[in-house]
Order: sequence, then structure tokens, then C-alpha cells
Amino acid sequence: MVRKLFSKSWQLREEALGEVEDEVLNNQRKYNREDAFVNAIGAVRFTIQDKMAQVIQRACLLLQSTCEGYPNVGLDGALRSAFSSYADPILQTLTEKIGDNLQKIRQRADDAYYAAAGHPQFGIKLCLSYLTNDVPALTKTKNPKGKKPVLTSKQLKAKYELLRKLLESYHFSPDQQVLATKYAVKGIQHTQNDVRVPAYECMCELYRQMGGDEISKYYEGLRQASLDTLLTKFQEIDENQGKPTKQPKK
Repeated sequence: MVRKLFSKSWQLREEALGEVEDEVLNNQRKYNREDAFVNAIGAVRFTIQDKMAQVIQRACLLLQSTCEGYPNVGLDGALRSAFSSYADPILQTLTEKIGDNLQKIRQRADDAYYAAAGHPQFGIKLCLSYLTNDVPALTKTKNPKGKKPVLTSKQLKAKYELLRKLLESYHFSPDQQVLATKYAVKGIQHTQNDVRVPAYECMCELYRQMGGDEISKYYEGLRQASLDTLLTKFQEIDENQGKPTKQPKK
């Protein structure tokens, strides 16, 4: 299985991921749960950056299945260290893949990211740190014009859409809400409407959770047009809930 995982043939690499998934999910009694979980995550780490779309999709599916199949595992010592070495490159790659040009990869990566965020070993805190970081990973090829790489509007749009899903589904601590708010404020000031729309949706969900007085601390300096749009959306939320709250100051 390990030999297949590092094979020159992408079909064998894809096949190996299927075998790993079958082993860790369908033969759980055979293995120590912690070992099985970390080994599966290790298989994801070494294939999720593959050049072949089929292998990337299979790696994303394995990550999702493993997180859902092993929802409660406690790691310490060597296993914890191994997991940490796998988690960082996985999340870095997923953050890129949710904005991939291929729709199938985008969807698989989004589903895997969502599952990871809900798993205690990855968790919201770690996932959020990658999701709110807009510095692209360094590429091996040099930019001929010497320009620094920047995220495309498609990639940013995907990040805000995923953030909205996470906000709607998982618990965010106060510090995590603040981080998400600052990132959403950044998004509603973007030049592209495709980016601004999901960023506004994030702000609306944060408003529901934090309230007007608290969230107003973090959007000072917005252009008046952006501020007016934001406050209108907040007012619509209050009216739909039937419980008007104190509007934040303009």
C-alpha cells in the first residue's frame, strides 16, 4: 500500500488512497484508533498536493471520511507530533484548492475543509488561521515580472463562502469571532462584487452572534457606501427576527 502511495502511476496512487480509506473505516477493530487516524491523515498529507486532479479529489475524500469516521480521538506524544506535521501542509493546500479552477476539486476541498474544522484535532482555531491568511503559498516558479503572488477573486470568494458556512455550523469563541469579523471587513472593501457578497454574508452571521454594539468596534473607517450597505443588512436582520436591537453608530 505504501509503495502504491508513492508510485509514479497516478492510478496506483489513487488506488492506494481507496485502500487506506477501506482499511481505516471498515476495519476499525483491527487497529488502534489513534494510529489509524494519524496514518490516514499522513496518507492525505503526501497526496493532497499531487499534480493529478483525480488523486487530489481522492485525498480530499479520504480526509473528509477520516474526520467523520474518527470524530473523537485523543493524541499525545509522537502521534500528536506526527499529526501536527501533517495538518499544516494539508490546510495550506486545502486553502488553495477551495479556489481551484476545477469545480470538482473546489467542491471536494470545501467538503474536506468543513469536516476538518469540525474535528477536534484540526478545529476552528487552526482552520481559521489559514482561512484568514491571504498570503499565497510560495510557488516554485518565479514570476517573470517580479510581482508578489496574490490571491485571485475566485480564491477569495471561496474563502468567504466557506467562512460563512463555518460560522453557521460551528461554535466560534469571542476571539475567533473578532478574527472572522476583521477578515470579513477586509472582504467587503474588495473591488470585486463576487468577493464582497459572501463577505457581507459573513458579517451578517457575525452580527447575529455578536450583536450590534460589539461588532461595531471592528468596522471603523469603512467607506460610507460600504457602511450604509452593511447597516441596511443589519436592520433587515432585526426586522426579520422581529426583535429590533440597538443599531450600531454610523
